[in-house]
Amino acid sequence: MKQVLAIAVGASAGAVCRWWVVLLMQRWLGTGYPWATLLVNAVGSFALGFLVIWFLDKTHLSDLLRLLLIVGFLGSFTTFSTFSVETVRLIELGSITTSLIHTIGSVVLCIAMAWLGMLVAKL
Repeated sequence: MKQVLAIAVGASAGAVCRWWVVLLMQRWLGTGYPWATLLVNAVGSFALGFLVIWFLDKTHLSDLLRLLLIVGFLGSFTTFSTFSVETVRLIELGSITTSLIHTIGSVVLCIAMAWLGMLVAKL
């Protein structure tokens, strides 16, 4: 139960922070380009990359804190960070072809599914 609570607290904070970023970026730069999405995806990718190494190699902080920050906070702040770190891991393992398939497949499939979902919702 402690794990669920840690994830829930982190997810709540991540979602609120993402919303704040959206509001600030729209106020500063307008709504003509999804700057907030680009920013949270970039910041989230950096943060996940950093925290994965920090938690695994540099420190032995509690599993609850790891769940709160990585699964909860970053999971709701951005899921693109997970995609980014998984792709880097594939590259590090020498699976260049797999990483390219994963990258192209994820981008194309997710855009296509978003488009399909929008089409279905309009029906």
